[in-house]
Amino acid sequence: MAKRVFQLQEFAAHGGNVNSLRIGRKSGRVMVTGGDDKLVNMWAIGKQQVIMSLEGHTHAVDSVCFDTAEELVVAGSSAGTIKLWDLDKQQVVRTLNGSHKSSCCAVDFHPFGEFFASGSADTDLKIWDIRRRGCIQTYKGHKQPISIIRFSPDGRWVISGGQDGLIKLWDLTAGRPLREFKDHTGSIKSLEFHPHEFLLASGSADRTVKFWDLESFEMISSSDSQSSSVGSVIFHPDGTALLSAYEDSLKVWGYEPSRLYDNVSVPWNNVHDINITADQLIGCAMTASNVSVWVVDVFKLRPFSKESNVFDPPPTNVRTSQNFNKTAEALKLLSIGGSNREGQNCESKHRCTLTQSIASDAVDFYPVRDTPTGNNRESLNRDTVSREGNREGIIREGNRESVSRDGNRESVSRDGSRDSVSRDGNRDSLPNRESINVRESGPTIIQNTNLSIESFLPKKFGRMESNTEDFNSTKIIEELNKSHSNMCSILHGRVSDLRFIRGMWSKGEIKQCFESLSDVRDQAVVVDVINAITDKLNSVVTLDTCPHLLLILKDLLDSPHQDHQITSMKAMQSLITLFGPIIRSTLSAPPSTGVDLSREERLEKCSWVKEVLLKTKVGLEAIASSTISGKAGQMAREMLSLLRPYIG
Repeated sequence: MAKRVFQLQEFAAHGGNVNSLRIGRKSGRVMVTGGDDKLVNMWAIGKQQVIMSLEGHTHAVDSVCFDTAEELVVAGSSAGTIKLWDLDKQQVVRTLNGSHKSSCCAVDFHPFGEFFASGSADTDLKIWDIRRRGCIQTYKGHKQPISIIRFSPDGRWVISGGQDGLIKLWDLTAGRPLREFKDHTGSIKSLEFHPHEFLLASGSADRTVKFWDLESFEMISSSDSQSSSVGSVIFHPDGTALLSAYEDSLKVWGYEPSRLYDNVSVPWNNVHDINITADQLIGCAMTASNVSVWVVDVFKLRPFSKESNVFDPPPTNVRTSQNFNKTAEALKLLSIGGSNREGQNCESKHRCTLTQSIASDAVDFYPVRDTPTGNNRESLNRDTVSREGNREGIIREGNRESVSRDGNRESVSRDGSRDSVSRDGNRDSLPNRESINVRESGPTIIQNTNLSIESFLPKKFGRMESNTEDFNSTKIIEELNKSHSNMCSILHGRVSDLRFIRGMWSKGEIKQCFESLSDVRDQAVVVDVINAITDKLNSVVTLDTCPHLLLILKDLLDSPHQDHQITSMKAMQSLITLFGPIIRSTLSAPPSTGVDLSREERLEKCSWVKEVLLKTKVGLEAIASSTISGKAGQMAREMLSLLRPYIG
């Protein structure tokens, strides 16, 4: 039987200490290192000769990372300076001086857009726009240096771990902190999002691995304290288990509840990054100026091994929570133009990327496996992917955007409300990879253009044609399946949004619930929530949360659908009946003598509610005048009469 673990190579990577290392996630066959010699070196795993050495930093390099396509590398220095290299041209394309006040300890690229995040010993987390060449958001909250950063798979969140043991989750779309996790007692060494579910795993210097539910924002399980610190963690691609690298071993964990599936002795010491490619785990460790590479056969680990004991508990980590791949909220495009980057002549648009060429030439380092038909050597897919296959054309008209790609035949349409994605051949529904909305202020309300059933009908076969080729059953099924995938993607997104809102509502976080609901772009979701809570408004809505709900209802009045307008007015009627007398008595009361803080606070809240109601009055008047004979028009006139005593 082949060995489960072996050391592939060890070599001198830098002229000084190696400070940082990352494996390319796309190919799994390249890595980048940064050292005290101020260089950023790129390697093909399995070869000991450096592929390229990137110069430019004037201080030691403390953090490195590939972008998703492995076309760019970002590196932060001990002086806080950040540099960005184009690997095709092997030159610096961005230098961000004064990025941080002290060492840039962590960097990570956004999975879809031309953005990256950096964390520093100055405790700041910054979001950078590559095209703008500047910082577009700064988050503060850590008490000690930030040690690791990761973006969520859907690009909506960024999470940071610090030497203070804190894990902070930040909402990029709202530009604010979302949650803080405090259960670790040591520095955070590794963070990993589940590939499919709203689940987070964290590894710490306190020698534990913890699992966090990102729907309820609670810890669901934790491993026992082990013999050494956690260096890196990664979920298996199918999501059934987590593999965690310690100084002297590799452990396979289940979650819900936490349980140890397997434990393999691996003497890699300071392991810094691990990755799974073609059922092989690659682990890279740093010792002084050397880098060592280890290979573990995942097929020989439980619960993935065919030789697993029949009495072992099966991997039953089946969750019904939200799914990162089916996230409802499409992220609005920000400052991303065409495919060319600002300040660059992207002549490599129609040729293979450098890292793809390296990957195709890398050494086959996988061990021989015992099989019933003999020993077969399995290796990575070495196919090089032409960038011509990802050729993009982007057209934007106001809020409408269409993207087409030759080769992959992918079409994306955005019409204000929701993204619709279809692919010929492979009809998986995927999140939008071309956009992110990072706001420097609070959340804004994005209007929704509602769905039209015509969008899901196969237009190509809408009329009878004399040509019999048009009635080819295969083509018809393909057209119908496109529409089916689009609709399924939208419905899955709605369910995810509703679960997220319901999670906050069930915990009594009413204000946060309304704030999140105002960011939802699909008005069908908003209407479902309002219909569900209208009868409960008397018991859950306070004067503090009333304005937040009124703003949502005001936006529903702008919907072209009468049922949306009626839903809004029914909820508004309950709010006015509940708070109208309080507002009138508070605003009409004579000034009190002395200082009455509670009255001043109540007066401020009532003034805010009245201000929102005045804005709502405009929408009601428009409905009353345009739908005179309809039910919505009748309700609008009744609402105006109800409002008159309170706002004039």
